[in-house]
Amino acid sequence: MKIKLKVEDQVKIFLTSIIVILMLSITGIYFYYEDNVKETWSNSYHLGPVFNTVVSYRLYSPNSKRKELTKEANELLVYYHRLFDRHNEEDYYIDDDESKGILYNLKSINDIYGTNKTIQVDEDLANILLIALEHGEKSDGYFNIAVGELSSLWSTYIEQATSIVCVDESCQPSKEVIEELVTCTPSIRELKEILIITKKDEKYYVKFDQYKDCEKVSLTLGGIAKGYAFKQIGDYFNDKGYLTLFNAQSSSYFNRYQKGLENVVNNIVDPKAPSSGIAFSFKGIKSLGSSTSGDYEQGYYVKENGKTIRRHHILNPLTGYSENYYHSISAYLDDPLVADILTTTLFNLDFEESYKLYLEYKKDYPELEVAWIRDTSIIASDGIFDKIEVKGNYSLIKASLEGGK
Repeated sequence: MKIKLKVEDQVKIFLTSIIVILMLSITGIYFYYEDNVKETWSNSYHLGPVFNTVVSYRLYSPNSKRKELTKEANELLVYYHRLFDRHNEEDYYIDDDESKGILYNLKSINDIYGTNKTIQVDEDLANILLIALEHGEKSDGYFNIAVGELSSLWSTYIEQATSIVCVDESCQPSKEVIEELVTCTPSIRELKEILIITKKDEKYYVKFDQYKDCEKVSLTLGGIAKGYAFKQIGDYFNDKGYLTLFNAQSSSYFNRYQKGLENVVNNIVDPKAPSSGIAFSFKGIKSLGSSTSGDYEQGYYVKENGKTIRRHHILNPLTGYSENYYHSISAYLDDPLVADILTTTLFNLDFEESYKLYLEYKKDYPELEVAWIRDTSIIASDGIFDKIEVKGNYSLIKASLEGGK
């Protein structure tokens, strides 16, 4: 799919490129190829913002291919951003050609809720929905893309929060409003019944039926979109023979293993000092993808029943509220999509249940490692425990059903 970048997108690329080039010139990541010839990244580019964050990517390629590959990467990132966007669809046309019709995206699906209409969608949109349903089942509903209305509600309060600790009742929605929205959030089993995805003659179609008497139900791909896009774009460039690294602050993906990858140092933000602190660093694992979810990214504090608690953007679909078991969770495995899903899901579970789900996923992804950060401790899975160097004011605990208590 060919997409022309709008003027404002080009300006963003130019300005943010200056920042990322400075950052990358400082970090100086090196890779060692099998023939032991030291090589560095030959080019680095930046595109932002997409997926409500800033995405940087780097390609190892000849200078003669620089312009062509940059254009391709930019177009693909914009395409996936538009496809998974639940807020906008105007000016989104197939190949940016109005005569070819609208590029139906996630907002298009939300808009046909309860209308008995069926729309044709791109294969990528159908695929990501099916993957989300699969992992929703595996997580017993703790990962649920049908929290769109809850997410929109809490986003409004998060954006409006102006004080460090809010004590006013107006700082958060009423329990009645939350309960109503939870009632109108279908379970995964129910969602599979009303979100009808079909394939005919190599084309994909979606129909979004009414749920109960709920006026509105909407989907969000916030916990999966970046990972899916990174995997698809990375694999595309890998098939063409180019090593790439994608980074979106809390997510990253190398599109193939390269000798020396285990020597790359990973620094994990201290959730108690996200603008300047490092909680821990490590090197020595070979997983290609990583994802970190944290309560420090979007949120605010409220006083409730004499306690100060954090309200943030990672919502428990079963309660309608964010949980406070952890400050951040990081997952490392080869598939960045699953890493995104897993950090979101584990956040909603107490440690015993979170660790059990980690063990279930490790059966399918043996390279998987996870680190949970609490108030005063970092709990690390067995394969990463000995590689961690604690930087912040935390104790280090090896993860087990007993170790997390």
